[in-house]
Amino acid sequence: MSELCRVFEISCSSLYYKPIPKSVEKQAQIQLIEQAFSESHSTFTIYDDLS
Repeated sequence: MSELCRVFEISCSSLYYKPIPKSVEKQAQIQLIEQAFSESHSTFTIYDDLS
């Protein structure tokens, strides 16, 4: 198995990785964040006058 991983240039540990499913609450939070980001069309605001 390690030889195949070396040939395909992948980590052997990645073969055993099982992602942890997200809770319904976590999925709702992620959806809210993604929605807010997509509505803003920007990752930050530039302030011209900081006085």
